[in-house]
Amino acid sequence: MRGLFRVDRARVDALNAIDEAITLATLPDDTAVEAGEMVATVKIIPFAVAAFRARAGRGRGARRGVDARRCIRSAPVPSASC
Repeated sequence: MRGLFRVDRARVDALNAIDEAITLATLPDDTAVEAGEMVATVKIIPFAVAAFRARAGRGRGARRGVDARRCIRSAPVPSASC
C-alpha cells in the first residue's frame, strides 16, 4: 500500500529545539511512501543529555512529557488533509 507522508516542519523544529542531544529527523513533507517504510528516526545522545542538563542546572526529568507522536503525522493517499 502506498501513502503520502505529511510532516509539520514547525513541530519537528520545535521538538529538536528542546534539547541539543535529542534529534528527530523525517522524510520531507509530501513524500510518497510504501507501507512499513521508515519515515522518521530519533537520535538521543544520553551522555550529552546528562551533560547539557548539568550545565543548565536542571534535574534528571526536566524534559519529560514530550510526545513525538504529536510532532509528526501521516495520511494515506488520496486523502487531501492530514
